[in-house]
Amino acid sequence: MKNSGIEWIGEIPDSWEVNLVKNIFDITRGRVIAKNEIEDEPLEGYYPVYSSQTANSGILGYIPSYDFAIDSLTWTTDGAKAGTVFLRRGKYSITNVCGILTLKSEKYSLDYLNYAVGFSAYNCRRADINGYKIMSNEMAIIPIVVPSLEDQQRIAQRLDEKCGKIDELITNQEKQIEKLKEYKQSVITEAVTKGLDKSAPMKNSGIEWIGKIPCHWTNPKIKYYCKVESGATPERTHSEYWNGNINWFKTGELQNNVVFESEEKITYIAIRKSSVKIFPEDTILVAMYGQGKTRGMTALLKTASTTNQACAGILLRKEGFDVFYLWWVLRGAYDSLRQLANGSGQPNLSGALISDFLITKPPIQEQKNIVSYLDNKCGKIDRLIAIKQEKIEKLQEYKKSLIYEYVTGKKEVV
Repeated sequence: MKNSGIEWIGEIPDSWEVNLVKNIFDITRGRVIAKNEIEDEPLEGYYPVYSSQTANSGILGYIPSYDFAIDSLTWTTDGAKAGTVFLRRGKYSITNVCGILTLKSEKYSLDYLNYAVGFSAYNCRRADINGYKIMSNEMAIIPIVVPSLEDQQRIAQRLDEKCGKIDELITNQEKQIEKLKEYKQSVITEAVTKGLDKSAPMKNSGIEWIGKIPCHWTNPKIKYYCKVESGATPERTHSEYWNGNINWFKTGELQNNVVFESEEKITYIAIRKSSVKIFPEDTILVAMYGQGKTRGMTALLKTASTTNQACAGILLRKEGFDVFYLWWVLRGAYDSLRQLANGSGQPNLSGALISDFLITKPPIQEQKNIVSYLDNKCGKIDRLIAIKQEKIEKLQEYKKSLIYEYVTGKKEVV
């Protein structure tokens, strides 16, 4: 073994070398592909479009043409998953927020470099306001460990076998988590629409997401008991507005959770000189728009805070509701709330749509009983989910350690 000269690589076999990505690959980026060009499903004659996202192997959608017909590597350029590397085969296109690496020589195994570049890129990510970044010029100078072609092929085969088994275990845990989440959602919806007394006489609410409710319940609009307001974003160009002591929440921080502290904070100057408003403790926040499953997600404020304009704040303005019950109702109505959104491209909720949303209202003591029941029942489900998530994290760490040992030669393929 010899010292590689790179701390996070450590020692490597004497015959191996450390090279830079730019010496092994041609490096390019994709192109802008409009959302209205992309189909969600793979129609006949359509080809995948890959982006910087990592869910679903990075597939953004499908278009009736392709830009590349060569095996290559792509990487995520920015965000929390920056540096994630995928091996691409066949015919495809990539967007402008995704980088692509094509081999310069046949003396390298792309299967091996998929692991080696992924390992190195993860260790070379640059911290950024959105998570991390690896731009093309930064990818070019990332060091990777390169053995002989024969060793590359053997290592790739071994890692394919071992990582494939680990990925199967991870997928199995993820499926179990999704089933638990679906079960939890059904428990919430059942409790806030049917109550806990199975013998109670029922009536038709006339509302699709609610269905039948106990005869002594009502189903008012949110605005009859609450006011709904939205936040704002202070101008980024004013440095004196930022890095203060006041919470400023964004939609991505709303995960049906209790929130105490935000990722970014603003100053009192921002509050005085912009349209930002402070929401008091026990305000329910709702994400009005956002990527993926964000729209419709909620949070309960436990400290006075501000939000951006994509968050709606629901504040009780008269008696009749337990705030924790109202929060459970909104979580139970997640899918129905999302369906209210309008607009092309990125559908949005609005304060008016949320205000007119119909919910259930049992007597206050029943509300408290339902809250107690759901806190207990959903707490148990959340603990099961946490156990499975911990298993996934341990499997992912084990996979990373295996890749590290093989692509740096610390573990030999016999």
